Amino acid sequence: MKKYFLLLSVLMLFAAISSHSQNTCASVFNAQTIQTSDPSRYNSDLQLEQFTSNYIASLNTGSVAGRVINANSTIIIPVVVHVLHIGEAIGVGNNISDAQVQSQIAVLNEDFRRLNANRVNTPAAFAGVAADPNFEFRLACIDPNGNATTGIHRVQTGVNSFNVVTNANGSINEQASGIKFTAQGGTNAWPTGRYLNIWLCNIAPVGNLQLLGYAQFPFDYTVSPNTDGVVILNTAFGRVGPNLRPNFNQGRTTTHEIGHWLNLFHIWGDDNTACTGTDQCDDTPNQGGANQSNCPGFPHVSCTNGPNGDMFMNYMDYTIDACKNIYTQGQRNRMRAVFAAGGPREAFINNYFALNTPTSAPVCTSTTVTANNPMCLPVTWTITGPATIAGNGNSATVTRTGNGVATVTATAGGFTDSKTVTVGIPLASNIAIWSSKTSTTVGNPVGFVAGYPPMNRCEIQSAGWQSSLSANIVLGDYECGVSPDNGTTKNIFFQTTGTAYVQARIQNACGWSNWSAAVPIQVGSGFSYMVTPNPATSMATITQKGNSNADITEVKVFDNIGNLRKKSKYGTGTKQAQINISDLKTGVYFIEISSGQNKERQQLIIQN
Repeated sequence: MKKYFLLLSVLMLFAAISSHSQNTCASVFNAQTIQTSDPSRYNSDLQLEQFTSNYIASLNTGSVAGRVINANSTIIIPVVVHVLHIGEAIGVGNNISDAQVQSQIAVLNEDFRRLNANRVNTPAAFAGVAADPNFEFRLACIDPNGNATTGIHRVQTGVNSFNVVTNANGSINEQASGIKFTAQGGTNAWPTGRYLNIWLCNIAPVGNLQLLGYAQFPFDYTVSPNTDGVVILNTAFGRVGPNLRPNFNQGRTTTHEIGHWLNLFHIWGDDNTACTGTDQCDDTPNQGGANQSNCPGFPHVSCTNGPNGDMFMNYMDYTIDACKNIYTQGQRNRMRAVFAAGGPREAFINNYFALNTPTSAPVCTSTTVTANNPMCLPVTWTITGPATIAGNGNSATVTRTGNGVATVTATAGGFTDSKTVTVGIPLASNIAIWSSKTSTTVGNPVGFVAGYPPMNRCEIQSAGWQSSLSANIVLGDYECGVSPDNGTTKNIFFQTTGTAYVQARIQNACGWSNWSAAVPIQVGSGFSYMVTPNPATSMATITQKGNSNADITEVKVFDNIGNLRKKSKYGTGTKQAQINISDLKTGVYFIEISSGQNKERQQLIIQN
């Protein structure tokens, strides 16, 4: 039924302690109340309703996106069951048996796949809207620390019976209740974006009513991620166990609460008996309140919903376990919407199966690639590129067969993920060279930079350079921030005219690449000054050439690795300058002549 929608602040399922079984929701209020008392929460729910509507509309256009291979893929949910006990042996009292936990998982996988045996009891009038929600629940096999687990987390506590405390607005005060916090005698949740947390405990009665369980809505996830999940009374969990409650001994309490966790409201719309509420589903009849008897006869008419009446056998009504047998197509769509891209439970899809980021170091021989696979699903491994792969469960070994980039792909449970790894030495064809100029003159520096896409140059261990013309190569002006020189930036001073062809090679942990393709640069003479004698012994004279009237303001002498060895400044009107080089050893140097902002560099041979 879909009319004016009402909201629950908390979903709490109660059963009377007496022999007369009855369920009721402890705290219900409508949208107007929430809008006044908690505007932020009200807006969160409105946003989720809009998101859900958009998702359902997208189903009709085939435009559903996300990591689910298609909109009908089985969504697998890893589950951790926190069993809170006071030190009893396993299978005794609060410390329920593994078999009881496993029986509940079996019930969920029947009810959320419409494989439940009592589906044959769905009236023909409703059979046409019955749906397979296509969820699978699996006890987690990997804990948050990467260790193997059964998915059953047993925690001894000093609290025999937890009192569930409500706030003034009817919501659960989780801190005061203590179930979901280790410091309060319960246990903290495992990461709620990766695991459905189910807390099992002994819950204290409230008056003459026994709380069976409660759930947190998906629209509350952003504000309260650490308490996300469901709480179930341990005697209403599963269908195998010595102390299960009569009428609630087939696991449907958990089916009901997980329905809330998956974006479902009560089928009658939580309006008491006003016939004005809604569960936001068009294919569930309007209904005059909860059905709290054992199992009404069909049809059970309310709110003038004849001839078929209430869908009292829906999991989201309050009938006894044996009566419940159906989710509808509308409910299916609402549940699956929260896992779509951008939905509040999208993290389950993103974390459901994914490759961990491989090492950034190149693979010289072999490396291991691992998958985040909390349910230990069978994994298929493939690779493209210069490597082979051999998979073994959640890990695979990548072995180098050549050089370049390899793409590792893993698939499990309807999901796939890929990562790239660098293999072997860098490929010369992938080396890029950038220069500050396309032409220069003899003795004037040109800055060259080597890069290796997709890596940036700061990831290159070192670089080598060569030129087809006689040249001197020294450290450039800019490196990788504060990192040491790795050779990727060089200033090259050409000593002869012509077309120079510059090449680079780079090194990673596996070794040196071949030389890159050559980058041409034109080198002309272009000198404005004459240096004599050259070779020189004790004094070098710098004289202007041509008709230049510019003054010589400074002369510097650098050695062949770029170190400044001599410097001399000159006053206004200097047209010819001398610099004493008698203290410099024999070798190849460069003399830099400045005239204001203009600089010219030439080779100088010193012979002492």
